[in-house]
Amino acid sequence: MDMKKLLVVAIFSMAGCFAYAADISGIKSKADSGDSEAQYNLAVRYAKGDGVKKNPSEMIKWYKKAAQQGHIKAQFELGLLYYFGNAVERDLSEAVKLWRKAAEQGYDEAQYNLGVCYENGNGVKSDYNEAFKWYKKAADQKHPSSINALGLCYITGRGVNKNLQKAVEYFMAAAELGYAESMFNVGISYDNGNGVKKDEKEAAKWYMKSAENGYLKGQYVMGMCYENGSGVEQNFAEAAKWYAIVAKEGVPAAVKKLLGLANKNVAEAQYELSVCYNRGLGVKMDTAEALKWLKKSAEQGYAEAQFSLGLNYYTGRTVERNWTEAVKWYRKAAEQGNMQAQQNLGVCYYKGRGVKENPSEAVKWWRKAAEQGSLESMYNLGIYYYENKDIKGNLKEAMKWWRKLAERDDVEAQFKMGMCYMESGKDGVNLSEAIRWFGKAAEQGHAEAQYNLGMCYYSGNGVERDLKKAEKLYRAAAEQGNVGGQCNLGLYYIQEKRDNVRGYAWILLSVKNGLEDLTSKLAELEKQMDKGEIERAKKLAEEYSKGNFDK
Repeated sequence: MDMKKLLVVAIFSMAGCFAYAADISGIKSKADSGDSEAQYNLAVRYAKGDGVKKNPSEMIKWYKKAAQQGHIKAQFELGLLYYFGNAVERDLSEAVKLWRKAAEQGYDEAQYNLGVCYENGNGVKSDYNEAFKWYKKAADQKHPSSINALGLCYITGRGVNKNLQKAVEYFMAAAELGYAESMFNVGISYDNGNGVKKDEKEAAKWYMKSAENGYLKGQYVMGMCYENGSGVEQNFAEAAKWYAIVAKEGVPAAVKKLLGLANKNVAEAQYELSVCYNRGLGVKMDTAEALKWLKKSAEQGYAEAQFSLGLNYYTGRTVERNWTEAVKWYRKAAEQGNMQAQQNLGVCYYKGRGVKENPSEAVKWWRKAAEQGSLESMYNLGIYYYENKDIKGNLKEAMKWWRKLAERDDVEAQFKMGMCYMESGKDGVNLSEAIRWFGKAAEQGHAEAQYNLGMCYYSGNGVERDLKKAEKLYRAAAEQGNVGGQCNLGLYYIQEKRDNVRGYAWILLSVKNGLEDLTSKLAELEKQMDKGEIERAKKLAEEYSKGNFDK
């Protein structure tokens, strides 16, 4: 068991970071007057560049001022800076000094870090008794890392008499607080019979808990459990799954384990090994080796590998592009229920790539994928039915699929819902629902929705007429390059604000972006403007084209 404990890093994550809603000048004023909380918050602002330019020297200055006044979090975080040598020269003894001040005020993170320093002799002479003392103080406050540390102390007899049963009690206590390392340590205890009766099934249970909570060692050991049938029924596929998770963190030992399973023709391991070779995870990147293992897995019928191989053939990424082969492998995976393969097979049928164009088959596969939750397929179904909206029932079908996306805040689907409602209802339109969905999309910055909603507010169509809202929406759309928004904003300036210069500039920009029919409007405007105004308008249009907008 690795007894080494890592220092807790919690830089700038404290709840007090944004305690003041006041502007930076207000915080500075309070800090200058000696308010320690303001000094701390100002230090954090300088650290994060929040409201001020990042400035390490100012950050240190204000942390020191707050720390000198006994501000616990300032003492703790300044200690972290000294410990790691961030923005200051590394000084472990100074870190210990600061953490001691915070620890003596009862701050559990500082107490834990002080314990680590005493245990490892960092910035202070190694003293296991002192380490145990500070771990205990933090543990009494239900600090999970410290509770786990106490368990390790009881296992090793550092700072306390060795007591394996007591160690398990502490590991259990930390595990109940959700501490994954302690879950793993409980597993080790059952595995080795340390402080509890040896029980492989119970060990595997706790290893699994740690693995599911993201603990890397637990994930690796679960791979071993499934590979060897230790505490669980032997399952090479499950073993490969856990080894793969660890391998993706770049651990060579996990890749070696996958290779062993792959050589035993475990399809899942072959696929995961191909991923490792393809991405250079825990092994040197080798696309040829990746393709070799991918094909082996696909040929054994592993759906994920079949989809991935199909994607390779479709894109020509690691093999010569071959849409016919892509369709072949997509189909194999799709028939096994692979959602991504179903989506992509639908695209192939829709576009006639590798197979004869067949919209009905495309819809069939998209529907299968959509029913499994494929957002792409939902969107594609909406597009298909909308494009064929003249067929009875198709507009409702388009809305059915787009609504699923729109309710998940998909901005494009929200816009599409607005367009559908413009064409539904007794008289061919349902303005209130159209405006509602345009509004949702507009709030997320959808330019065309902003333009459409702007027109509604300008004309009072479905909403109370509001020229200010119309202008705001037109401008938002125009500044994103929407030609309709540019045109209408230009007309708004001319008609409502009697500002021919800005009006001309926006209309000119819309013409340059494709609305050539408005060239006559420019000619008409030029008759009402002098040469100086025209020149200013053209220069303004040039600035707009560069993204330099006036307000």
